[in-house]
Amino acid sequence: MRRFTSRDLQRRLGEVQEAALREAVLITFHGRDRLVVMAADAYAELTARTARAPRDTTPKD
Repeated sequence: MRRFTSRDLQRRLGEVQEAALREAVLITFHGRDRLVVMAADAYAELTARTARAPRDTTPKD
């Protein structure tokens, strides 16, 4: 996963967008992970898989 700073995001938006089309991109702010940017179709696939995943119905103590 490529990493960019929030400043990179502001200054190099096109590069960040192109990278996010290939794989998820991590955006950091003051050295801490802040955002993940990914292609819309990758997000749709991820959320569809999550919706199809079996739910754990085991009661919690």
